Amino acid sequence: MRRKDLSSHLIHFTKGNSKEEAFERLKTILRGGYLKPGKGMIRSSEECVCFTETPLEAVASGFNGRYGQRRYSDFGIMFSKEAIYNEGGRPVIYQPESEYTQLPQSIRYRHVRYEPPQIDFTWEREWRLKSDLYFNPGDAYVVLPDDSWEQRLRNDFESEQNNQILLHTLILGTLAECMRQDFDWQITIISTK
Repeated sequence: MRRKDLSSHLIHFTKGNSKEEAFERLKTILRGGYLKPGKGMIRSSEECVCFTETPLEAVASGFNGRYGQRRYSDFGIMFSKEAIYNEGGRPVIYQPESEYTQLPQSIRYRHVRYEPPQIDFTWEREWRLKSDLYFNPGDAYVVLPDDSWEQRLRNDFESEQNNQILLHTLILGTLAECMRQDFDWQITIISTK
């Protein structure tokens, strides 16, 4: 059943103080082929990779918090929900702070404080994975704000490839061209201008 409020994908958005910074962080993730967990906003202080299950259509209309705050950029990596689930990812548990210690130690990393109306992060529809996540281009989609960023990502990739080939040519000569890689990332655009 297809519903607008459900998604079969999870998105990890990059953060940054500007679009440029968020874009550079995305390129670093793509070069490395992995997402590194962090401790930010995790009550148990365990390291997790965080995702949202907010459908891409809802992200396009403004992925903002209750009071209009925007904590995430329009750049990210999108995976199938099944793939993240199979890696051990799970939805967070929204509950009062007083119930945190009632959770078994093994799942406390999933706790998110929920005390409406003052404290409500349910709009994030968050999932957490308590490990690094390694991936290849065929495992994920690159989420970009619009077509201009896609062209920029492709151009930057091509420029990096040219620089790599030039360096390798000094050692390998014309054989260096065999090391050129294709741009294999799947792209999904949040909105079209």
